[in-house]
Amino acid sequence: MHKRLTRVLGTIFCVLGLGLALFGFDGAWRAYGQTAGPTPTPDFDLPITKAVSPSNGLPGDTVTFSINVTNDQPQTQTNVVITDSVVNFLEVVGASSSKGTASFSGQDVRADVGTLASGESVTLTITTRIRAGTAAGTIGQNVAIVNTASGSSSSSNVVTVTVGGDTTATPTPLPTQAPSGPKLVVEKSASPASGKVGDLISFKIVVRNTGGTTAPAVVVNDRILDFLEVVSVQTSKGSATTTGQAVKVSVGDLAAGESVTIVITTKIRPGTTSGQQGINIAEAVASDGTGGSSSTPSNPVAIAVDRSAPVGLPDTSAPSQASWIFWLGLGLSITGGLLLMVSRRRSEA
Repeated sequence: MHKRLTRVLGTIFCVLGLGLALFGFDGAWRAYGQTAGPTPTPDFDLPITKAVSPSNGLPGDTVTFSINVTNDQPQTQTNVVITDSVVNFLEVVGASSSKGTASFSGQDVRADVGTLASGESVTLTITTRIRAGTAAGTIGQNVAIVNTASGSSSSSNVVTVTVGGDTTATPTPLPTQAPSGPKLVVEKSASPASGKVGDLISFKIVVRNTGGTTAPAVVVNDRILDFLEVVSVQTSKGSATTTGQAVKVSVGDLAAGESVTIVITTKIRPGTTSGQQGINIAEAVASDGTGGSSSTPSNPVAIAVDRSAPVGLPDTSAPSQASWIFWLGLGLSITGGLLLMVSRRRSEA
C-alpha cells in the first residue's frame, strides 16, 4: 500500500512540477522579450538650412531670410513646425511658407507646416527691415529650428547680418591711442549643455565694455528656448525681469573696462521629447544718446535634451512571478522523481 501511494504521489508531483516549470519558463521568457529590447527613440535630424540676402545693409534696407527643410526620411513627418527668433535690430514685416501657414509676433516667426512626406521640402521666407537708428557695425547672428511630432529637432546653420559692414571703413588706431567710444563684448555659455526632463540648465552671460568710454543704458536680452522654463535670473549689476521666455536685464551704464555677469537658471519642461535641441544667443544693447542703439550678439549656444538610452539587459524584476512558478515546478518534479526512485527500490526489495 505504501509503495503504491509513494508511486502515485511521485507521478503526480512529476507531472504537476513539469507543467508548472514549463509555464513559469514560458512566462519568464515572454517578460524577458518585453523588457530586453531597446527603447525606440528618434535618431535622425531633418536637414534645415538658412540663407540671408543681403547679409549687410543700412537702416531701412530690406533683409530676406530663406529657410528650407527637407524630409530625407522614408516615413512621413507630422506636426512639422519651423521657428525663428529674429535679432532685435531687424523688424519683421512679413512671413510666408510654401506649405502650411506662417505667422509672426514681434521677433518670433513660426511656420506650421503640418505633414511632410518623404523627400518633400518646404521653404519659409521671412522679410525684415533694418530698424532706423541702428548703428553701423551692428552684427546679429541667429538660427532657425524645426521640430516634428516624432521628437526629431534640428537647428540650421548660423546666419550673420551686419549693418554697414562692407561700406564702413574702420581706421586702425595707433598703438598708443586709446579706443574711442564704448565697445561691448558678449560671451555666453551653458552648464551642462544637455540634460533630461526636470534637469537644471544654467546660462552664464558676461558682457564687457572693452571700449574707451562708458556704454550708456546697457540692456541685455535673451529669449530662452521654448522647452526650458526660467527658474531664476541673477545679475551682478542692475535688475532683471522675465516675461515668458524673454529675459531682460537692465544693467545701466557700463564704464570702460567694466563687466557684468548674468546667470539664468532654467529647467527642462515636463513632456519635452528626448532628442530635442536648440540654439540661441544673448544680445547687449547700449543707447548711443541720440535715440538709436548698438546691438552686440553673443556666441551661439546649443542645448540638447538627452535621448533615452536603450535597455541592453532584461529587467530581472519583471519576470519575478514567472520565475517563482518555474522554480516551484522544478522542485515538485525533483521531489516526484525521488519518490518514484524510492518506490522502485522498495519493489525490487
